[in-house]
Amino acid sequence: HIFVNNEIWLTQFLEFIISQENIERNKLIDDTLLELYLHNDDDLSTDMALRKNKLQQRQQKALELLQNGNAKYDVNHALVLCKKNLFQDGILFLYEKMEMFNEIIQYHMESNQHEEIIKACQKYGEQDKQLWVLALSYFSNKKNTKCEIELGIVLKEIEKYNLLPPLIIIQTLAQNPSIPLSVVKNHIIKRLDQDNLVIQEEQQQIHSHSEQTQQMKKDIEQLKTTAKIFQSNKCAHCQSPLDLPIVHFLCSHSFHQRCMGENEKECSFCAPQNKKILDYKHDLEENEDHQKEFSRLMGSNNVDGYSIVAEYFGRGLFKKTPTKNKLGSSSSSSSSNNNNIKTYR
Repeated sequence: HIFVNNEIWLTQFLEFIISQENIERNKLIDDTLLELYLHNDDDLSTDMALRKNKLQQRQQKALELLQNGNAKYDVNHALVLCKKNLFQDGILFLYEKMEMFNEIIQYHMESNQHEEIIKACQKYGEQDKQLWVLALSYFSNKKNTKCEIELGIVLKEIEKYNLLPPLIIIQTLAQNPSIPLSVVKNHIIKRLDQDNLVIQEEQQQIHSHSEQTQQMKKDIEQLKTTAKIFQSNKCAHCQSPLDLPIVHFLCSHSFHQRCMGENEKECSFCAPQNKKILDYKHDLEENEDHQKEFSRLMGSNNVDGYSIVAEYFGRGLFKKTPTKNKLGSSSSSSSSNNNNIKTYR
């Protein structure tokens, strides 16, 4: 207690303790030393320039203590001290250490530090991409300040990561009538071009699926009305010449009976792909039922539409069903009815 009324000597004493390599760091010591560094002592000097210089020296020591990997201070207590004493460098360092990136952006927003907002988004945007959305909302509401350059940078990053649909961006920017259309014009044009490409790809897939469907119908009808001729002379499994007993599948694969499992009733080559197609068909049927139920609920009176949409999103029912192209191509005959086999003894 000999240093209670003498902060300068107490500071020197604690600095001496932490400088000793054989003494283990203590949280109480680091917390006390940090508080001493940040404490605004009115008796330092009556000269403002000298007082400011000493304050900067103490804040530099405080920042070095915070950045010291061996220090064992309480992070939350340190943050309170930095905020209480308006120590900006310490606040931002602790926010970064605690990965509170939103708070870093908010801190710069409260200080109207536009350049620092952009720098923070660029630095932490890979870890939290929603920072760019937060920046867009902030700059859109600055009605008495020109922020076209900042908005251009933000929109470029939002486009890069596809964070918001064009309609939401337009609605956000529309809150500020002073923002010119030229700020968002190029962004909207690019998004529309991308959407047109997606539409063209979807139309090509529709055309391709239609052709495949017609071909499958022809193959199925041919299988029902015409005799199937098996011309394979090698076992699809062992590649040896076929000899009786032989098992033929309508997918045109042929096997020695001894090369098949005891309970195997499907072509081992086509079965995995057929299973994918059947699962795909089952998913389509399920989605159709869900869509009908969703439309019925949304059309009902006295229903909270947002709750219904949120529930369906949470159940993953709006996820895009894989296209048949992603399932892989398969011959129409193998997907039609692989259980039809002929055995010759």
